[in-house]
Amino acid sequence: MARRETVDPFAGQRVRALSPQTRDSVFGPYEEAYRQKVEQVGRVNYPPPVEGRPLYGTVRITATIRQDGSLALIEIRQPSGSSYLDDAARRIIQMAAPFQPFTDAMRAETDLVSITRSFNFVRAGEGITLK
Repeated sequence: MARRETVDPFAGQRVRALSPQTRDSVFGPYEEAYRQKVEQVGRVNYPPPVEGRPLYGTVRITATIRQDGSLALIEIRQPSGSSYLDDAARRIIQMAAPFQPFTDAMRAETDLVSITRSFNFVRAGEGITLK
């Protein structure tokens, strides 16, 4: 029986996980700037209705960002149950990229940041929020 081995694409690199609870002075402002940029892009790129029905739901997603602000990886952690919403969340992050380059203090501590947020798509016309 063949075993499936998982390969860590970031092996040997320092990865710092950020979340809404990240409050320190080095990484907190970066995480907040990410949230604001993704929400802004999401408001103007809300997914259109499918078969005449507006889409809404929640997608938990992780974006891994390199020191230069470019995306290294986007992973769906908890799907919404709608491939349209999951794809929309992924596209919104791609459209928001690149993000701010790391500060010198960030570079001294990590090679990549991994930001996990829940995209809350609310009814059409109301936009999205990140939790």
